[in-house]
Amino acid sequence: MSPILQFLLVLLLAVLAGSKVTVQGFMSRKHIRSAQDNLWFNSLLFFVIAVLMALIFSVGQVTGTIVFYAVLAGICNITFQYCYAIALRTGPVSLTVLIGNFYVLVTTGFSCLYFGEPLYPSQLVAIALLVASMILTTESKPDEKKATRKWVILPLICMAVASFDGICQKFFLRTADALLPNAQSTQLSLGYLISSAIGFILYFINARKGEKSPLGFKRPVLLYTLAVGVLLTLYRRFNMYALSVVDATFLFPTYAGLNSLLMMLSGIILFKDKLSKKQTIGLLCGIASVVLMNIRLGTPLS
Repeated sequence: MSPILQFLLVLLLAVLAGSKVTVQGFMSRKHIRSAQDNLWFNSLLFFVIAVLMALIFSVGQVTGTIVFYAVLAGICNITFQYCYAIALRTGPVSLTVLIGNFYVLVTTGFSCLYFGEPLYPSQLVAIALLVASMILTTESKPDEKKATRKWVILPLICMAVASFDGICQKFFLRTADALLPNAQSTQLSLGYLISSAIGFILYFINARKGEKSPLGFKRPVLLYTLAVGVLLTLYRRFNMYALSVVDATFLFPTYAGLNSLLMMLSGIILFKDKLSKKQTIGLLCGIASVVLMNIRLGTPLS
């Protein structure tokens, strides 16, 4: 695949992810009030994604290898969402997002060292600028809760789980079973079905203790679930395809940079956010990072 098509594919992923976050943000602000609300919504969302993945992209033969990687993906999905929700509720939002996003460094480094994917000197500079951009654009709010020793474990778990999930997808795509018809959508659909089952089990365990969510199957909840489900279904399927044709050393940092830029633009346009001087510098670092990721100069490391 040509570098231009690779960039356009990563841009599509960033647009889908940004759209998903924006829509889910509206849902969270209007309806999510507790950890149980979040667990119910995500469990329902995972089930919808499993069904949509099967309907839109079709599923094929289920093998032991596909089931193995689907179980890993399912556990990663629900663990990330559960820990992320608690981290956002009990600690500083800005640091939670920042630490969670550092998974890109782990997946990029692993892909370079283990899979031998090329990483050019210009891209190393781009990654440094990306880190700077992530730090500079992270703006804490006066009403944010303070970081604690117990809290910091949660975003670190999120970072580790996101890294592990990305690496597992790379390993799956290198198996013979990944070449079977519709194997990728089969693995994704089964993985989200497992996530949904685990999520509902956790929800009903908490519900027996008196912690129930009022969301249920109300019309707004179902509409938001369907909207986010369609966006996330398309994102996960195209992301799996991107992992099979684009080096992760290019994919992950470029996606992270584009996604950050698009989310900032979304905040400015939709929510009238004002950028501080520090955030403006961070925005410029992010733009420079994306540009440098696409200029592959020097002798590649691998």
